[in-house]
Amino acid sequence: MQNGIINFVGNTPVLSAQEYAIYVTKVVCRKERRVNMTLKKAIAKAWLAFAISLTTLALFCINASAAAKTTVVLIDETYSSRYFSYEPTVSEYLNNTSADIVRFGKNGKTALYDEVQKAIDDGYVNIYIISDCWNTTGRDRVEANNTQITLLTPYFESKDVDKHLSDVVEKLTTTSTVNVEYWGKWSKVKSVPTLEPETDPDEDPMYRTTEVDEDMLENLETLSDEKDVAKTANTLNNAILEDMEIPRESYILGDCSGSMAAFQEDVLQKVQVSEGKKYVFAEKSEEFSENRSVLDYDIGGATDIVEAINVALKEAPKDAHIYLLSDLGNNCESVFDEDACSSFEGIVTIVYYPSEYEYSVRKFIERMQAQMPKATFEIC
Repeated sequence: MQNGIINFVGNTPVLSAQEYAIYVTKVVCRKERRVNMTLKKAIAKAWLAFAISLTTLALFCINASAAAKTTVVLIDETYSSRYFSYEPTVSEYLNNTSADIVRFGKNGKTALYDEVQKAIDDGYVNIYIISDCWNTTGRDRVEANNTQITLLTPYFESKDVDKHLSDVVEKLTTTSTVNVEYWGKWSKVKSVPTLEPETDPDEDPMYRTTEVDEDMLENLETLSDEKDVAKTANTLNNAILEDMEIPRESYILGDCSGSMAAFQEDVLQKVQVSEGKKYVFAEKSEEFSENRSVLDYDIGGATDIVEAINVALKEAPKDAHIYLLSDLGNNCESVFDEDACSSFEGIVTIVYYPSEYEYSVRKFIERMQAQMPKATFEIC
């Protein structure tokens, strides 16, 4: 960074910033030019940008003096970054570079600035960092230096992400340029309104899931913060891309009953990964369409989560990933499809919108767990 300005590399200049953290995808869709780019082509463009970055890294190393290696790649392997650092295309390029490779964070803690400082102390003058850049242990900044640093991040460019990375760049304390490589843009910038994040921009731009266990159920108040549209969409986009890597099918069930409808519509519009199937539900369920207002669906106004899950399980394979976006205020009398639920072995991720009725929420989660004993439940 020079004079507090981050230099962005590898981005298509016509795209504007939108929120979400997601790794290794650049999706471009311009209605004015009638370009209807598929996700596959978009991913290819993102990988092309990444290939250029890593090819540059490789060429730099090849041309370097054999007597002294000057470039190192620091790879974050903590939970929030390891899926990104082990992505096959990333691994392929890392296997073919002559730069030194240093992996860190296997103990679950991100000592980012410790690792950068050590690399500088070891004499490296060109440092690449593959990480989401959340320092959780060790020193809180790097000593003054003039090292060239490039951040390869699994983020889409946005105001809160930009603030987070700006803070990181400032703490790297280099007088040289810091290049930041973002991994994508919103595919429909023209049709999606710019939304100011409601959360503190210093916070993690994604919600992190926790396994639903007895302790979590007794402490639902820890999830009492109101959800933010951009951060919720970040979380879903990122998770669905992970599902694609496995691969497994993704189903998003958006609770559009009552006052939640407008919020859910904003979230679903921003979930741009085409592999995820999206549904809106209240008393009934319908597949979500980006060309329809949520008010146009004939789904009633009450909340029948059970029926929404039944509808999804009729189509979903038994190892699918179901995302339930709801305050869990189920107020209908439908019963779970016993056969479909008992055989489901996938994951149910509850994106929980806080409710004052914690006792009822807890009981409904326990009911779902009892009906789907082979499923894994997590919540954020």
